[in-house]
Amino acid sequence: MRSSMCARLPLILLCVGVYGASSTGCRGEVYEDGPDRPGRALRCGPGDALPAEAPLRRLSEREYLSSVRDLFSPLSVPEVAFPETVARGRFDTGAEDQVVSPLWVARSQANAETIAESAVGDRGWMGCGARDAVTCAHEVLPDLFARAFRRPLEDPERAALTTFYDTNQAEFGEADALRMAIEALLISPDFLYRPEMLGAGDAPEGFVTLSDHELATRLSYMIWGTIPDAELRRAADAGELSDGAAVESQVRRMLVDPRARQTTGAFFEQWLELARLETASSDSFPEFDPAMRSDLRASVLRFTEDAFWEQRSYDQLMGGSYGYVNDRLAPAFNVAPPGTEELTRVDLDPAQRSGILTQPGWLASSTHGVAHSPIVRGLFVVRNVLCGTIDPPPADVNTMLPEDLPTEIRTTRELIELTHGTTECATCHARIDGAGFAFERYDAIGRYRTMENGVEVDPSGVVLGAGDANGTYPSALEMIDAFSDSDRVRECMVRQMYRFTMGRRDQEGDACQVRDLSDAFGEHRDTTELLVAIATSPSFRYRPEVTE
Repeated sequence: MRSSMCARLPLILLCVGVYGASSTGCRGEVYEDGPDRPGRALRCGPGDALPAEAPLRRLSEREYLSSVRDLFSPLSVPEVAFPETVARGRFDTGAEDQVVSPLWVARSQANAETIAESAVGDRGWMGCGARDAVTCAHEVLPDLFARAFRRPLEDPERAALTTFYDTNQAEFGEADALRMAIEALLISPDFLYRPEMLGAGDAPEGFVTLSDHELATRLSYMIWGTIPDAELRRAADAGELSDGAAVESQVRRMLVDPRARQTTGAFFEQWLELARLETASSDSFPEFDPAMRSDLRASVLRFTEDAFWEQRSYDQLMGGSYGYVNDRLAPAFNVAPPGTEELTRVDLDPAQRSGILTQPGWLASSTHGVAHSPIVRGLFVVRNVLCGTIDPPPADVNTMLPEDLPTEIRTTRELIELTHGTTECATCHARIDGAGFAFERYDAIGRYRTMENGVEVDPSGVVLGAGDANGTYPSALEMIDAFSDSDRVRECMVRQMYRFTMGRRDQEGDACQVRDLSDAFGEHRDTTELLVAIATSPSFRYRPEVTE
């Protein structure tokens, strides 16, 4: 019965994988050798802020689950899962990781069957009332498919859907017909992917303006991570989204919805690579258990939510001296327990904490075995805060410690300096370790300290190859203070949000758009206004014209 579904619904169901071959497009690094390097001035004229590419994108697992919940609300969606595909250090929105493997196809089918069984068993989402089941399905299914496809159905699609349902209803019964229609929906590329093939309106030469429904889809997944709501669909149906002021009005309306905070929470969780906390461990800190790791993750995300949404401040994100603490986390923050298991906002000593990079949740994510890792911390700063690149180590590099370590080696920094001082390691690790050592006053659980194994720690750090962020710093606090005023760091923050939004790494052709966004962000430093600026930017409204 299920094996023949593709043949029986040709106008609605295109078998999974049809778009996979062209889903990634061109990719590459930008910052390290791009137009922003010293000595290479970036000249942007009017009309230069345009996207370099627009790869076909598939729903991430997060977006898939949110979309299904909204499609079948108030149904409690059963637990489903896709194979792990996102490489560490990249966003789940990125097309480069959205491969179509046999396992992914099998999981998609299994997930569709599971959800369909649940949706048929609990039909509250249909709102049938006194109508009989067949009549209700005839009325509800076209709307369900249109919402899932994020566009109105064409007449042949509506006819094919009705025929598919009626044929199966006559042969297998009403419940199986409904289940098969839902399964067909959930494995359709029109649901699983976000095709942008229509185009509308005027556009610069070589580019295409997104249609109203394509733009509504981009807006909804950028801000909410799910399908457009009724108001956004109405605006798209009415053709209102061709007007820039109407788009901005919709964006500001959407930012008030709590789902916007969930999406920025996903951005920060991935940008900060907090998944490391799931496997972080330390033999020296038995209290660093799953409960503490969960609280640390929640704490740093609550800090980002406060800075981003309540304070609306880039400066607070980079330099705010407060945190969210409960009794379990109080030792990591070096504060008195607040007397509750609920995370509570607590002012912190500005001589110890400044911004997101001194939050224990991020600091503890670098912990493994016995101690923290200055290398992991340094790599994060170079790649995620400075948007630099580091080549992987040579395949034959010797990572073994010397057999006879000097007895005076007492600190983690001393050990790393000893092992990375060789010629084959020194070049890259000068940049990695230089940034990571600045955090030596924070131990494996992010606790502030001045001593390690009875020896005073050396928290001095150096940043190299990062433009106006370069410098030698006495500690992380001075480094972070310089980062707060750095054009390089601010532009990297914009670049990371741009990558998350556009579903790809930025190319050299995106440099003018990123520069325009960064310059505006540097003036107002309002984090929510950054979202508005991206959503109303030329790169968001246009895509390059496809040429053979």
